[in-house]
Amino acid sequence: MSPGGPVDGAITAQTVSVLAKQGEWVKIQTWKGARWIVPNRDFSLPAKLPLSKDTSLHEKPDSSSTYMGTVSAPQNVSILSKEGDWYLIETWRGPLWVLPNHDFSLPATITLTKVTSLHNEPDEKSAYLGALSPQTVSVLAKKGDWYQITTWKGPLWIVPNRDFSVPEKLLLFMNTSLHEKPDSSSTYMGTVSAPQNVTVLDKKGDWYLIQTWRGPLWILPNHDTSLPSTITLTKVTSLHSEPNGVYSGSVSPQTVTVLGKQGDWYQISTWKGPLWILPNQNFN
Repeated sequence: MSPGGPVDGAITAQTVSVLAKQGEWVKIQTWKGARWIVPNRDFSLPAKLPLSKDTSLHEKPDSSSTYMGTVSAPQNVSILSKEGDWYLIETWRGPLWVLPNHDFSLPATITLTKVTSLHNEPDEKSAYLGALSPQTVSVLAKKGDWYQITTWKGPLWIVPNRDFSVPEKLLLFMNTSLHEKPDSSSTYMGTVSAPQNVTVLDKKGDWYLIQTWRGPLWILPNHDTSLPSTITLTKVTSLHSEPNGVYSGSVSPQTVTVLGKQGDWYQISTWKGPLWILPNQNFN
């Protein structure tokens, strides 16, 4: 075992025999043999330190000491010890010291007004790790629209006041009634025609609040179960922006996923997004 090595247990408050010393570390005799400790270490120290900007590594907790490289940000680093404002962290070169610089352009807190998804990285495709109810949270770092905040699970990333469980767009397969509230007995406000993609603002149960020409209104989407889930294309098939619309390329013979239908035309999922085809006819 060496200073800064893997944790190998703990000892209760007691007097111990010293064998050697290295910096803050002391080698003592234990029932497991010789082991290293930092006596009376403050365990209120966080296990991780979020760095919001690239930070210099030093051999000692002193800016005039040997420069040992730079740790890139944003990232969370493992803390081994602390001396003043300096932190001893685990690095690829072994334990080294950093003097974290707080970005004072960051807000200290953010108030969340809706349920907000937690992610392990500043990317909506990264692992979903739960959600926070509306509350004020402490900010640690920022990357683009993403903020790293303090949570009960440690530092995690959010896009404030956006709920990733609610899609930005919703494809309607059928003409759908608009309501003033998320309740079918509430005031009828008109009908949105289908098929089309509508912009989603919020969700409550099975109801979606969408943007309409009359302002935000609620819908209860109904899926058309008569639609096939897939279609097998037997020849090269033209893609169009809408039924009889602008030519947008073609798709080779394959099985495609169906999103909607209008007359003989089918809306399918493509690498360019939802587009329309007339199955097994070639417009070229």
